[in-house]
Amino acid sequence: MWLLLSSGGLLAAIASAQVDITVTRTVIQRIPIAVVGLRPSGASGGGDLAAQALAVLVDDLEFSTVFEVLPPSFLPFDARGVRLGEEEKVLAPLNHLKVQAMVVAELTQQGKDLTLEGRVYNVSRGGFLGGKRYFGEVTAIRSMVHRLADEVVLRLTGERGVASTRIAYAS
Repeated sequence: MWLLLSSGGLLAAIASAQVDITVTRTVIQRIPIAVVGLRPSGASGGGDLAAQALAVLVDDLEFSTVFEVLPPSFLPFDARGVRLGEEEKVLAPLNHLKVQAMVVAELTQQGKDLTLEGRVYNVSRGGFLGGKRYFGEVTAIRSMVHRLADEVVLRLTGERGVASTRIAYAS
């Protein structure tokens, strides 16, 4: 009987105990960014290099967790049709959409040699933040685009990007 009464008292004490659970979650506001340019090159050799470069650049920027890359269908103009030197005409429509940053890139090919040029803009201020030109062979396209993505992260955040880094492990 004593066991039954003491366990009943224990249950009553547990039932009256107050439990506080606090759940916290840090939400990082991602920077809306438009990636424009990289028109189809029409180059032969198993696919469009510009489309491959665009896909790698978008993946790298999204992987950084800093950016929200806007889909081309969201933009009020043909995103791939923008050429270097035409950036000024698309800054106002992007600013109207509250886009904070823009990357304009262009890929040119001569034989096996590629040139990738990219420029970064702060859309709200209409300011050119910087740009780079990368040279390499067709086989180096991914490496060139990774370096451009790292440059975009650096220009917009002040921190180095990780797209060009490698992960090593031992098992």
